[in-house]
Amino acid sequence: AMPDKTGKLKTTPREVPPGHDSANRELRNFLDKCPYGILVVDLRGAIRFANHSAAAIFGCTVEQLVEHQRGFAPIPETTAELTVTSRDGICFFLEIQRVPSEWDGRPATILHLQDITERKKVEEALRESEDKFSRAFQAVPELLSITSLVDGRCIEVNEALDVHSAGLEDGIVGHDRRRFTGEGALRPDAKPDGV
Repeated sequence: AMPDKTGKLKTTPREVPPGHDSANRELRNFLDKCPYGILVVDLRGAIRFANHSAAAIFGCTVEQLVEHQRGFAPIPETTAELTVTSRDGICFFLEIQRVPSEWDGRPATILHLQDITERKKVEEALRESEDKFSRAFQAVPELLSITSLVDGRCIEVNEALDVHSAGLEDGIVGHDRRRFTGEGALRPDAKPDGV
């Protein structure tokens, strides 16, 4: 693409090879049936193609998406996560993968869209759960540690055990718990207590 006298990019369509129309129809049909949202955006940001899954993600029709000529914001990364608001005001999370390509013989970008709202909700619930556990673990006045079942190494200690072990030169975390508890070596086939 070369700039014209006004500085705008000027693109010229390439010569269309024989059988191109048939292949183009097949590609559009394939993309339309894809379970993930697909948008094809030109250099101006205008949507040139949208499949039914993309329309469902945005809560509108394919025609409404393709009529969207205001310019789709460029996505600098190959993969990005965005917060999007649909036409009916519902906020959701969208993962977009961007692939430079051509459409109808002109430079374009193919966007693969996936609604990741449920995944984000699960991640947030997990973060909240981990935070609650961490606060409870640290607040217990008894000496507590979390150790690996594989090698017996101490992974984390609560505040009470941390204060109690303050005199140890290199602490407890990262060391075999048996060093501090006086336990004998565990047999490889032994199950931990309570299992």
